[in-house]
Formats: sequence, structure tokens, C-alpha cells
Amino acid sequence: MSIAADTLFHFTKNIETLSLIISDKFKPSYCLEYFPGEEKNLPHCARAFPMVCFCDIRLSQLTDHTNQYGKFGIGLEKSWGIKNGLSPVHYIHTNSPTYHGINKIFEFVRTNNAIDTLKDINKSIIDLKKYLKPYSGPVWDKTELSFIGHNTFYNEREWRYVFSLPNNIILTMSYNNFITQKVNIIERLVFDVSDVKYIFIEDESCIGDLKQRLINLNVSPKQIDIYLSKIITVKNIENDF
Repeated sequence: MSIAADTLFHFTKNIETLSLIISDKFKPSYCLEYFPGEEKNLPHCARAFPMVCFCDIRLSQLTDHTNQYGKFGIGLEKSWGIKNGLSPVHYIHTNSPTYHGINKIFEFVRTNNAIDTLKDINKSIIDLKKYLKPYSGPVWDKTELSFIGHNTFYNEREWRYVFSLPNNIILTMSYNNFITQKVNIIERLVFDVSDVKYIFIEDESCIGDLKQRLINLNVSPKQIDIYLSKIITVKNIENDF
């Protein structure tokens, strides 16, 4: 049996966000990321990029993930993700050849940035770094507004979509700007009801609430019926898988 799923999962902590994803599709959020070896300089060295994150974990292994990220979510066909340019992240650590190679190139470009040809290379390196993630490290806590604890990110098997936005929208921001600025982004990562394999809710008592929210958001009755037919409860995953 393959350790990877044929589905990409996105989880959230509340039913309101889930209903908005279904009705309005995925809205990017700026997520703070850091490069391996930068932990001692957190949070100020971190950079935020507008993205949507997914995990590639089999249903039977989702419990730890839902305990951390929330018990409401959506599962989409992996073929949808590949078609739309989603990519698995590359996990590295400070002893990996990838880490040292990228660091040397980045330092060379940064110290020679006056050369016009290197400016394009610098942009390409930044694009690459958007899909690099530490094998493990501290986790950003939205409540504490700091990086805390320690997590093995590799276990999440993350895929992500980093948005390419119009020139008037910030593509990356520093930690200080992340804390103080709110950026409204209208771009969306879209999907069709046929791309959806699962809708996750905490338990069956949430079905009526989700249905009413979708009605209020003007989702068509036909699509609501299809979405509701794809429901699986996190409680059942915890008990039966």
C-alpha cells in the first residue's frame, strides 16, 4: 500500500471557514516561514508568503494532523492539485547538501545583486525557497504571536500553492510587516464540486449547521446536496481508521 494518499487535505479549526472555502474557494493567507539554521533569530528573520497549504496523508493517519490544525476540512483530488500547480515542499536540514547548495547560491547572488542578470536568478531562488521547509523546528502560534515548541514538519507531507499576485500586492513581507499589516487579496485558488472527494466535519451534529451556512452563502441546492453527500466525520476517522 502506498504511504501517500490520492487526496490533498486542507483542515481548519471552525465550520465558518470551511463553509467560506466551499462557497468562495481558497483565499491565500500570509504564512511565516523560515530557513533551516535561522531558528535562533526567530521571529524577526521569518518571511511571510501568500499561500494555501495541504497535507498528503492517508485517512488512517490523519488524527494527529486534525488535532493540531482543526477538525473541519476538505479533501480534493490530487490530480486537481497537480493541474493547478500545487507542489510538495522539499524538507531540508542544516546538514543536507540541498541546504548548503541553496545557501551558497543565495549568498553569491545577494552580494552581487548589482549585476542585472543575477536579479532574475535572485527571484528564482526566492521562488524556490517558498517551497523549502525545515525537517523540524518551532511552530508559529497565532495566539502567542511567536514560534513555540517543536514539530517534525516532515510528518505533514505538505503540498502548497504560493500565489503569484499583481504587482500592487505584496508578494513577501517581513515579520514586522506581517504583524502590523493586513493585506486584502481577491485572488482565489478555485475548484469544482467534482474535484472534491471529502468534506470533513467534527461530528454528525455539525451537518445541519454546515447546510444552513451554505444556503446563506447562496450555494446552489444541487451543489449543497453533492457536498453533503461527501461528508465524513473526524470522529469516525478517530474511531474506525
